[in-house]
Amino acid sequence: MKYRFILALCLVIACISHSYARIVYGVNNDGAIVELVTDETYINIPDSVVVDGVTYAVTSISNEAFARNRKLVSVTLPTTLRTIGHSAFKDCTALTSIVIPDAVTTIEGSLFENCSALVAVKLSNNIRSIESNAFRGCKSIVDVQLPSQLKHLGDNVFVHCSSLAALTIPASLTEMGERVLIGCSNLKTLIFEKSDIPLHSRIVVDEGSALEKLYIGRNLDKCMWRNTSLRMVELSDNVTLVPDSAFYSCRSLRVLLMGDNVASVGDYSFAHCERLVAMTASAVMQRVGQGAFAHCAQLPTPQFTQSLKCLGDSSFYGCSAISSIHLPASVETVGNDAFKGCIGVEHITLNEGIISIGSGAFAHCKQLANLMFPASVTSIGDEVVYGCDKLNYIDVSATSEYYCAQDGVLFDKLCTRLIAFPALKDGSYVIPGSVVTVANRAFYNCINLQSIIMSDYVTTLGVEAFKGCTSLVTVTLSRNITEICDGLFDGCAMLIGLDIPRHIGYIGNAAFRNCIHITQLELPADIDIIGNEAFAGCKQLSHIKLPKLLASIGDGAFRDCGLLTNLKLPGDVMKIGEEAFLNCRSLIKLNIPKTVESIGKRAFMSCSMLEDVKISAPLSIIKSETFRDCTSLIKLSFHKEIQRIEEDAFVGCSALEQVKLYPTITVDSNAFPSATQIRY
Repeated sequence: MKYRFILALCLVIACISHSYARIVYGVNNDGAIVELVTDETYINIPDSVVVDGVTYAVTSISNEAFARNRKLVSVTLPTTLRTIGHSAFKDCTALTSIVIPDAVTTIEGSLFENCSALVAVKLSNNIRSIESNAFRGCKSIVDVQLPSQLKHLGDNVFVHCSSLAALTIPASLTEMGERVLIGCSNLKTLIFEKSDIPLHSRIVVDEGSALEKLYIGRNLDKCMWRNTSLRMVELSDNVTLVPDSAFYSCRSLRVLLMGDNVASVGDYSFAHCERLVAMTASAVMQRVGQGAFAHCAQLPTPQFTQSLKCLGDSSFYGCSAISSIHLPASVETVGNDAFKGCIGVEHITLNEGIISIGSGAFAHCKQLANLMFPASVTSIGDEVVYGCDKLNYIDVSATSEYYCAQDGVLFDKLCTRLIAFPALKDGSYVIPGSVVTVANRAFYNCINLQSIIMSDYVTTLGVEAFKGCTSLVTVTLSRNITEICDGLFDGCAMLIGLDIPRHIGYIGNAAFRNCIHITQLELPADIDIIGNEAFAGCKQLSHIKLPKLLASIGDGAFRDCGLLTNLKLPGDVMKIGEEAFLNCRSLIKLNIPKTVESIGKRAFMSCSMLEDVKISAPLSIIKSETFRDCTSLIKLSFHKEIQRIEEDAFVGCSALEQVKLYPTITVDSNAFPSATQIRY
């Protein structure tokens, strides 16, 4: 049986004023329940109330009992209190402090939500659970001492507690919700006391948080601290793993103290921590994940221990302050690009035991002078040392069953694959007759190399194999290669003599880009594709014979070939890419054959000597700026089935005074801004 009654209490406040609170109680077999409190400023709830001569202990406060009381400044709770309902003090925006009695074991959901003036709350050590949104929006709260026996923190518990400066998560905690500290913009220190029980929360604080110091005493599976202002992170000996991306882009992080039992550092866990200058490594670390320390530009030389087995792809990519690499015998795998861009590395020591070294593992280690591969290595990826500009010599253990070195050049054991050529070697080089494949970027940036001779046994030249060989003058190509791959001679500024084998069917992207001394080329008849920027920047190229089967000319294929005068587009061309002939200032006459289906924007822009253009193709559209700034253009004819000429297609063609068009062609405004007469 339950009774309801109204009890008026009189309070004396600092001998200045009196206020009366009207409290609605309910009673049951467990005691009295506070059900409703009117808007009052100061309230003292007694330990017991008397009803019909019977004394009831006050044990409960109902859901929302004080909710939206915006006058309430202070409330004293009875020592007999055992439960407080959810949202009981929600939106009490004047409440400044409160003490939770010892018998209360749960802080219910939204209990103090939006109590924006709440500065201090004292929680008893008997509290086991703090439910979702309990202190959400308590923007004045500075300090919360979480109970030592706390087991559960719900979602959003301290969301937007913007004055909270420090928090310690007790070791007793076994469950933690999402977004617990989102919006705690002044939180500087966060401590997770040690515990063997993992937590499973993806987001604890916001990206961009002001958090500066973090102590982690247990595994925090999948927790995120990325993009925070952390300056120091300490991982206790109880931590065995660092989650993927956990500290990604903490750009203020300077000190990392890693406990002795961290066995795995997750993918990208400390990537872009650009100010990290001090790190103690775990004694039992076995794995460093993909990109784990990538772009930590100030990270000093790491001290690897004998437990390390695997360095993931790009694990130390761009760590420019590393001066040397010493990999212990325990290391079995070095991933792709693991130390790429470590421009300060002068020495690398690879011990027996290492098995696999990925592509680009030591690329762009620009101070590296020599490198020795042990016999245990069974796999070396392409591009392993490309961009190592001071590399003078490569060696391989004489007992290796998989690789060998000849005169400082790295090959597979049978010398059928040339893998890497030291960048500082000079003069002429004859590729051994046994070689079938030249690997990707094998001769990359060999700036002193002057000539290359290869036998007809070579069938494959890798991507950018000779890129950046700025002194290379002549190359004798194998007659059995079938394509000039992407970037093959990109930037070979001195290259002048080259006979392209007749079986070539493809000229790759940037294949001859910026080969500024090539003056003329005859392309084999079987070529059907010229890639993007294939001959871009070949400033001395004055004549090129295009193959009769050519179907596609890529974007920027002949851009900035300023001396190119004679251009005959073959009858099978279907596509001319964007900027394909941009700035070819010496072209005079152009006939676009009827097979062409599309011409990209700015394809012939700034061909300033171009006088005569005949478009024989039934194009659906002539795109914007296709012939922009062809200032000498005076003669222009179109196929009768052309459908549309876009705005600015011939803008800047200042000599073009008259244009004759078929009446079926749609002409956008400003297509011919210089023409004084357009006839249909």
